[in-house]
Amino acid sequence: MTPRTEDNRLLRGEGQFMENLPTDSAAFVSFVRSTSARAKIVSIDTHDAQQHPGVLAVFTAADVDLKPFPSPVPANNQDMLRPWIADEAVRYVGEIVAIIVSETNEQGVDAAESVIVEYDDFEPIVDPEQAATDFDLIDDTAATNISLELSTGNDDALFDDCEVVVAQRIINNRLAPCPIEGRAAISHWNGSLLEQWSTTQSAHAVRDGLCRIFELEPQNVRVVVPDIGGSFGAKRGLSPPEVLTAWVARKMGRTVRWHENRTES
Repeated sequence: MTPRTEDNRLLRGEGQFMENLPTDSAAFVSFVRSTSARAKIVSIDTHDAQQHPGVLAVFTAADVDLKPFPSPVPANNQDMLRPWIADEAVRYVGEIVAIIVSETNEQGVDAAESVIVEYDDFEPIVDPEQAATDFDLIDDTAATNISLELSTGNDDALFDDCEVVVAQRIINNRLAPCPIEGRAAISHWNGSLLEQWSTTQSAHAVRDGLCRIFELEPQNVRVVVPDIGGSFGAKRGLSPPEVLTAWVARKMGRTVRWHENRTES
């Protein structure tokens, strides 16, 4: 067994978490998120947000030149593409529909509340068995709602000689981990070199994802992971907010940071 080496430092309050990292010149990113589970975006009015004190920029999907992404799991249907920021429709509550860049985090949060999004709502699909029929497609890009099919052979033959067979239908709720510290990212570009601070469980996965998205060589991306306040699987992959933080940093030409609040997590 490998003994823990970090306990004394953390118990003394000497941990270095993302919120503690000094970046005096950094701008802050806040996100406007969907309040609808499934809807067409009719319009996004950002005028009032742009006039808000401290706001440096407001971006929507029309401004973001990032290609939609497939599942990071190769076994999943790679024809199912999702945008990093909602373009014509939203697919779940909390999907990002606009980006606020501000001098302080508080200014961005306030400005985000003044963005007006008009939705044309549709009935969401929340039953996986209903979704599997493909009667109502969540997304037209793949022409199916099935993302992964697994075959286990001839299951019926396994039970042919059994005296008793018990069948049961079990519903397993969606897993929603909620660590004490939310996700966070700090992005800094130096020419074509990207330094990304991230609360990730997998630094190499973040690096590889950023390389693919921004068409960079691995040696041009440095991912730094400070102390993390829990994860429970929530910080394994590369999430849209982290990618958009890096995109904003490149667009604005300055260091940008984002910290997930409790409502977002």
